Amino acid sequence: MILTEAANFFFFPKEVKMSNVPYMELGVGLANIFKILRVDYVWRLTYRDHPGVDRQGLRILMQVSF
Repeated sequence: MILTEAANFFFFPKEVKMSNVPYMELGVGLANIFKILRVDYVWRLTYRDHPGVDRQGLRILMQVSF
């Protein structure tokens, strides 16, 4: 059972339809805000024509850096 689950780990679900075009996104961000936050603004460059797909987004990451 575990071997079967591990083998299926590397396959996309049947709902995901991808072509030979690689997935690409571009982003810009600010890090070390108050020494714990990172904020990134991200644009999707490929697969933008799929229904219900966000073309841009905001990522907020809390991290501790010394």
